[in-house]
Amino acid sequence: TKAAVIDLIASIGKQCAETHSPIRCFCVSPNGVNTEMREALFHDAAHQQSAEEVAQCIGQLLEDTHVKNGSNIGIINGNIQRDCTA
Repeated sequence: TKAAVIDLIASIGKQCAETHSPIRCFCVSPNGVNTEMREALFHDAAHQQSAEEVAQCIGQLLEDTHVKNGSNIGIINGNIQRDCTA
């Protein structure tokens, strides 16, 4: 489940921080995305953020060295929402 993945990432992030590992680990949880599957299931894809917007946010996160290890980062309407909950 999504919650299990978020918990796993939190655990890995904590271990990386405690061992001073150079590995960065965080979870990205985008809100609805305009895809063919979204349209087939919910018929609202045109009102969702684009995959390109999500990819741009992920690129920004990868360059940001201040992202907390183990955090869950939401992407809502093309905007980064830090430390989201499941």
